[in-house]
Amino acid sequence: MKFILSRTAQPRRFSYRPRYFDSEKAALEAKKAAKGLNATLSGEEAIRARMAARWRIHDASNKSPVYKRFISLVFIFVALSTVYLIFFTEFIENMLKAFGIGY
Repeated sequence: MKFILSRTAQPRRFSYRPRYFDSEKAALEAKKAAKGLNATLSGEEAIRARMAARWRIHDASNKSPVYKRFISLVFIFVALSTVYLIFFTEFIENMLKAFGIGY
């Protein structure tokens, strides 16, 4: 026989009523708030919009262009080639013999 001392909790129910959302109007209001113009956004929403605009500007300025990556890859290739020539070939010995220096 099973005794139940307390009732188990039932899942909470909720009612969802979708609202009309105009994305173009919201984007326009966010742009106005970011520029500090008179907007219908609340104070907190206006601050968030300005912060988001500043972060976008900051992120855009930190992106590395392709040519900077290319230059860094060329530098790494030259450095590795130099290390290979010095330590794994007889390049230095041949150069010393060519100039009459060495053994």
